[in-house]
Amino acid sequence: MHIEKGEKVQKTEVGRRYSASDIVNFSACRHLTHLDLVNLETPLPKAEDTEEMMLIAGKGFAHEAGYWEHLKETHATAVDLAKNGASDVEMFSATRAALHRGDEVLFQATLLGGPWVGHADFLLKVETPSQLGEFSYEVADTKLSRSSRAKFLIQLCLYSELLASVQGVMPKHMHVVLGDGRRESFFVDDYMRYFRRLKGRYLAWVDEGTRQTYPERSDRCSNCRWRDLCNEQWKSDDHLNQVAGIARSQIAKLRDAGISTLRALAHLDPSTRVPRVQTESQQRLVQQARLQLQSRESGQPIYELLPLADGRGFSRMPEPSTGDLYFDMEGNPLEDGGLEYLFGLYYFEGNAPMFKAFWAHTRAQEKTAFEAFIDFVWAHLRRNPQAHVYHYAPYEPTALKRLMSMHGTRETEVDDLLRQHKLVDLYAVVRESMRTGEDSYSIKSIERFYCSAARDGDVKTAGASIVFYERWRETQDPALLQAIENYNLDDVRSTYELREWLVSIRPAELPWPGTAIDAPARRKSSETASEAMEEYRRQLTGDLPDIHLDWTVKQRIQELMFHLLGFHRRADKPVWWALFARQQASEDELLSDLEAIAGLTQKAPPKPVENGISYFYRFPEQETKLKTGDSCTVVATIEEISKVLIDEDACEVSFTLKSHESLPEAGVAIGAGRPISTAGIQSALRRFVDNYLEGGGKYNAGLRFLLRDLPLVTGVRIGEPLLQPNEALVAATSRI
Repeated sequence: MHIEKGEKVQKTEVGRRYSASDIVNFSACRHLTHLDLVNLETPLPKAEDTEEMMLIAGKGFAHEAGYWEHLKETHATAVDLAKNGASDVEMFSATRAALHRGDEVLFQATLLGGPWVGHADFLLKVETPSQLGEFSYEVADTKLSRSSRAKFLIQLCLYSELLASVQGVMPKHMHVVLGDGRRESFFVDDYMRYFRRLKGRYLAWVDEGTRQTYPERSDRCSNCRWRDLCNEQWKSDDHLNQVAGIARSQIAKLRDAGISTLRALAHLDPSTRVPRVQTESQQRLVQQARLQLQSRESGQPIYELLPLADGRGFSRMPEPSTGDLYFDMEGNPLEDGGLEYLFGLYYFEGNAPMFKAFWAHTRAQEKTAFEAFIDFVWAHLRRNPQAHVYHYAPYEPTALKRLMSMHGTRETEVDDLLRQHKLVDLYAVVRESMRTGEDSYSIKSIERFYCSAARDGDVKTAGASIVFYERWRETQDPALLQAIENYNLDDVRSTYELREWLVSIRPAELPWPGTAIDAPARRKSSETASEAMEEYRRQLTGDLPDIHLDWTVKQRIQELMFHLLGFHRRADKPVWWALFARQQASEDELLSDLEAIAGLTQKAPPKPVENGISYFYRFPEQETKLKTGDSCTVVATIEEISKVLIDEDACEVSFTLKSHESLPEAGVAIGAGRPISTAGIQSALRRFVDNYLEGGGKYNAGLRFLLRDLPLVTGVRIGEPLLQPNEALVAATSRI
């Protein structure tokens, strides 16, 4: 089965007809455009759409249908122009008739102009005069995404241009209706110049007599109908993109140096230096290619251990404990805001393996399951203080942080899991302790080294898990949930077996790291803050009804107050998490981090200044968002630096460090700064809430603000303008 919606280049009696998708595809991958054009003359074999692709498409159609129902309910004249079997010309004729009629909403409108066709989800009537009358139309399209993207706007620009040719005036706005129901609007004129240049380049390129293209891997590949053809070509050509962990920028640099295949990279002379590729990165890529080549030729799984490094690889592994837990989550990204629907744990009681699943099917159940999971883990860790929670890859801790912030609960417990290093990522252990001959470091690939039995369940991938879950939501068939649970059990059991294998190959001379224990003062401070927040929770939200619609205005305000108390602390956490994660990153990872500049080597000796020491470094070419004047830190110590000057052209940076401890001459990295202090704001919010709970009337302005009441201002009647005629804003603000 193939998902098609008429949005691709096609042949007609009068020549080719192009669509917005063709321009979007061209901007992403010219080889995709080339194959589309070849397919017009000589049909090519298309890759089958996966169940996950069909599920996403179905969700998109449902979102579109839901918005159509909303428009029908809110507009007097809403017409559906879809007609099975009708040609584009017939559909355009029907669309043009509806436009001249002045219908308020047009669904599935077809627009033609020159070699272009557009199938707009919706045309919305607005009060802007045009050749149609005292009105005109603007384009709106539904998208499952949670934010607007450039390709959406390219599509809407074409529709707007085609619509302008019918109504005689360019629409002022174009609209994207996102997956969460929000409608984002954009000024057409802001994007039309870029769109027309891109459209011109596309037309010039497709009209060329000869087009030489080669496929390059991109984010679109997994959903491309020609992906099987490209994969076959890459395999036949021994393409560098088959090297695990290689970046597109590294492929380009290797090609510039005459290295264009995995085999050539594997046999690269150690004395050869590839320009603009860091030595550490080059050594990693060469070793990776060599092992993959050996594994390919021998048919056997191969790995090599890396030199031991403090705090990395095997040094991340704590000493095994009989109480260790093995953790994996299943989430549904298609749910509005995402839904974590299964928390799975594998562990042992005595010698008996146990599996515990925490299920959630709604946002409220997600919170309950999250709390139950965290409570179970901490009860278990209190009974087994030497135990840890093992997982593979960063998804699980990232999801726990997000759930903690979203639901405003179990913050101290999650913080303690992180601070005491109770969460152990075996993916980091594998990547930092060895190179393998696999073309991926997913747990399914690494299973070749330790798992003797193949998975035999109905669900074999995370994508399939989502498909099965969506089927369950439609059918409520318990067998589908059981299949997902079996898949989750396979994952957590595999995590346990991976830990056992890693322990078996871990160098015997390497000592086990000490157990991380939180400092008593910090732990006491954290417990006190947690107890205070629980007391606020009891007083402000303890008696809230389960159903939101039953809440009174007072109850809604109290819930908002509670969340305000923890807002700034929660907002700071992702910044701190990023700082700590950067401390654990390799130089190779830091070079790819847009919030850092890595590989610094001293350009000139440090210079003592009034407020510390100024440093002067060069850095290798890399992409970064950091710029002169930014708040930054030294990655290794998270110390703040000031007077940051960054010259991207010369690849030089200077900064001042208040500390008088010397930085090394090489290997330094700087990163984004610490959170901005909000201690004063947090203190003010606590005073406001405390006064409210005590029944005082000290901060009525703040309370009226939360109630959305108009402010009480001396000398101004409620509802009248606050500013006097011709009064300057700053002066008026001070007076008010």
